Amino acid sequence: MTLIRRFHHDYNHELVARWLRAEAMKGFQRGDGDDPISARYVEACACTVSLPEFPNSISLILTCDVNPGYLISWHLSVCCVTETGYHGYVPEEGEYWCRLIFGAFADRAVMRPLSERSAAGVEKDVRHFVIVGACDWADQK
Repeated sequence: MTLIRRFHHDYNHELVARWLRAEAMKGFQRGDGDDPISARYVEACACTVSLPEFPNSISLILTCDVNPGYLISWHLSVCCVTETGYHGYVPEEGEYWCRLIFGAFADRAVMRPLSERSAAGVEKDVRHFVIVGACDWADQK
């Protein structure tokens, strides 16, 4: 099992976004992600960032998914976490990280509900931003 990377609140958020994009580009998840290779990929693409303005942290996962029709999509999962569990979604934080990570492509992002298969995600109040199609991350700083 991979340890989730943790960034302290004073860590540069732009570097966190760059790290997430780099990790996401190292592989992809195919289909529903139930296979062990996809599970390891998702773990490698996850991080937690502490937030000084809230008594909680934000959990971020950015993945590249390829569906059976070979259509690429980018998925950003956002969840607020406290020491005692999950806090619920904070819209300002979700929008902030969506814009920071997707950059020039953020306007293409659509918030989608988690599938009913992801009971854990629904219980944790995870939000899921999706961009369908390729993104040229080389232009992102």
